[in-house]
Amino acid sequence: MDVPSSRQLFGYRVHGLQLGASFQLSKLKPLSRVPSANSLDAVIRRGESLQAPEAGDKTTIDTLESSIRIRSQFGTVEVSPHRVVLFPAPRRSHDELFTIYSVYIAGFLLYYRDYLTLHASAVEVDGSTIAFIGHKGMGKSSTASYFYGQGHRILSDDMIACRPTTGTSGLQVAPGFPWMKLNADALRFSLNQNGANLDRPVPTSDKRMVSVNGQQPESARPLTHIYMLGYHEKDDVRIESTKQKQACLHLLANSYARRFLRPESSGPRHLSQCVALSKEIYISALLRPREDIGALASVYDLVCRDVHSRNAGDSQFGKSAFSLKT
Repeated sequence: MDVPSSRQLFGYRVHGLQLGASFQLSKLKPLSRVPSANSLDAVIRRGESLQAPEAGDKTTIDTLESSIRIRSQFGTVEVSPHRVVLFPAPRRSHDELFTIYSVYIAGFLLYYRDYLTLHASAVEVDGSTIAFIGHKGMGKSSTASYFYGQGHRILSDDMIACRPTTGTSGLQVAPGFPWMKLNADALRFSLNQNGANLDRPVPTSDKRMVSVNGQQPESARPLTHIYMLGYHEKDDVRIESTKQKQACLHLLANSYARRFLRPESSGPRHLSQCVALSKEIYISALLRPREDIGALASVYDLVCRDVHSRNAGDSQFGKSAFSLKT
């Protein structure tokens, strides 16, 4: 890998990746010491500014022979196994373009390294790391934000990266980017903020960025619970047990990087990772009323009871379902 000297780079660590950047990334805290060239996973570079955007309003992902290209009205990003090059559109900066596509960039770098990346947000509860998984709009960030507002640490918002292992350390999840992306309801209900002075993650987004710099674990933590988020028409919050096949299919459907890539990218190894994870981790369905932000308080109480009881080996939670009224 063609890498400038450490004196020319800023160093960062996110999702377990060691990154070097030729310019400072404003929303990330640089490492006090830049890793050596041999230990860097990838280097982030400035590309030339574009004369005009290469794509319309939507983000386009192209899988090329040796890289993955992200294109939109905000610019173009090329991600290869050891290099990220940013080509911002007019009136956009390299730093802004990186922030907009930071999770995509990390997801593709982790994909190259055979990590299983999941569309999920993760928090610490009762000494355990738990993740909320689900498609866009299912409330992953909103749910995590309520736990954060109650004093729990955020591991990662929007994506987690893990590699199932058979070692004694179990499955580890490393801290992700130090921010959450929240809508107005989550900001108000979970954090008592209106978001007026917070940046948008994307210029056209209604969401705002909440910094958690300095409020994440400094190293990876073991993952013990995954909750598959869903809605139902009842007025309670409910946790239901799932069969391994159902859990595995849900993991496949909510893989992060591979959902943007060609179908052939999801090969046997990806399936085996989901199967291994579904065997190793407690996975259940977490159902709550639709369009009811107030249900997050009951979600919090029920999940904390579930995690604590399972950690304590309470047989009560071997039942197929249990619930709380909202």
